[in-house]
Amino acid sequence: MNKHTEMKRLYFSLICFVFIFKFGNGQTTIEDLSFFNKNLNTIVQNPEQTNKVATYFLKSDISESHTGAAHYLLFEYEKLQGNNISGIEHLFNAKSNAAKAPDQYLYVLALISIAEICHHYGMETMATNYLDEAASKFIIIPEGINRDIAAIRFIHAQAKFKSSESIAPEALAHIEKSQVHLVEIKNEFPALYANGLNKIAELYLENNEVALAKNQFTAAFQFLKENKLQSTSVAAATLSGLAAIELRQPDYQSAGQLYNNALASDVIAPQVKLKILEGLAATYKVQDSLEAYNTYYTQSSQQSSAILKDERNLRNTLLSLIEEDQNQITIANREKYYIIGGLILAALLVLLTIYYFYNKQLDKEYLKFEKIIQQIEKKEKIEAPLQAEKSEAQASKGLVIPIATEQSILERLDDFEKGNDFTNQNMTLPFLAKKLKTNTKYISEIIHTHKNKNFNTYINELRINYIIHLMKEDPKYLNYKVSYLAEVSGFSSHSSFTVVFKSIAGITPKQFVSFLKKSNKEAS
Repeated sequence: MNKHTEMKRLYFSLICFVFIFKFGNGQTTIEDLSFFNKNLNTIVQNPEQTNKVATYFLKSDISESHTGAAHYLLFEYEKLQGNNISGIEHLFNAKSNAAKAPDQYLYVLALISIAEICHHYGMETMATNYLDEAASKFIIIPEGINRDIAAIRFIHAQAKFKSSESIAPEALAHIEKSQVHLVEIKNEFPALYANGLNKIAELYLENNEVALAKNQFTAAFQFLKENKLQSTSVAAATLSGLAAIELRQPDYQSAGQLYNNALASDVIAPQVKLKILEGLAATYKVQDSLEAYNTYYTQSSQQSSAILKDERNLRNTLLSLIEEDQNQITIANREKYYIIGGLILAALLVLLTIYYFYNKQLDKEYLKFEKIIQQIEKKEKIEAPLQAEKSEAQASKGLVIPIATEQSILERLDDFEKGNDFTNQNMTLPFLAKKLKTNTKYISEIIHTHKNKNFNTYINELRINYIIHLMKEDPKYLNYKVSYLAEVSGFSSHSSFTVVFKSIAGITPKQFVSFLKKSNKEAS
């Protein structure tokens, strides 16, 4: 694929994205950042195009995620141009913006890059801190290409750190882990894949695994050729690595050819260019080609001086940016603590309010309990409040009952109340009429007229009074389950007993038992 075709594709993707964002639903998703990975892959071939895309998104200020992505691409662009100070400023801006995004992919990449830079300058504590932060956020990244790219970067950084500590086995173990993720990006992002192979080869070389390093570099360059990427900055690094290996053999002719091929690449990173120039100087020196040696030695010295000067300035900028970053983290943590403290205080206030109203309600319910106890001590019946308010005129149906018959039924009804037949779960109006040797109309009229309530309320009140007296007089009933108390008093279910008990007594059976236990304990 030539540069012109690639530029057209990138522009088309950019236009499509802007159209979707402007005229679609306006929601930012992981797919909206597809331009980022594409440009991360193509910057090695066409950095100027990536610069244009990133600058566009930076000016558009669509969202924190897109601004962070634009800053990160500009960091990679400036790094390729050798403008490291400008690049690292973009990197910290990328971190700041990406930290606010729901998907932490960009944030993790920025943290890893900062960690690598800190490691390069010997700031190991800061490097470890940033890499640890990346590890904590990596788990948030959803499964997919983004996670694979982040994993490759993270694993290679880990291996690099371990390699510099001379822990070869651990470094090599990290290298093997990255292979799984590299396979996942191979087809979609060939430049990133080849760059991953280069990183593995470099780590092998640092650990004196020369044969393994050569295999990886060779595989990387073959893959780059197959994908027509042999003039990219990745290819330059690959050829430089192969040349360095040939120089060790030593095979000066092959090394020189590989270095020259690398130098002919369209895009070369400054550090890679320095390695190439130093390699060519060393190659021509041992071959006694003094003129070529002097040429490349001079060029490498100039390149080295420029890099060293830039790095001296960069170190000061890095320290300043890290200090500012740490201050922002401190402020953010302080704000977080204030928010957490405020939430805790608010929760305490809510709990205190709930506790206050709970106790207030508890006091009301205890007053109802005390009223029940007073009624029991005065041998008064506990009646449902609403039924007690009904007048006799309202309840009467106007049925004329002979006085003698009425008196006889009342006497039998009084005897019925003194017993406990009303606890029979089969108790109905016909059942009671039969028991009192009368008819349902008479008994219903007498209950309405003399008891001032309907049959169901009358029976329920008898049952509730009965169970309350049992609990008051015999403490063992306070240890029984509510379902058993319901059964003893004649109710067919726990729920109906609880509803009726509260409608008559004003509190639930559980509350009554709790209050009575407390009262008995205080009395003793």
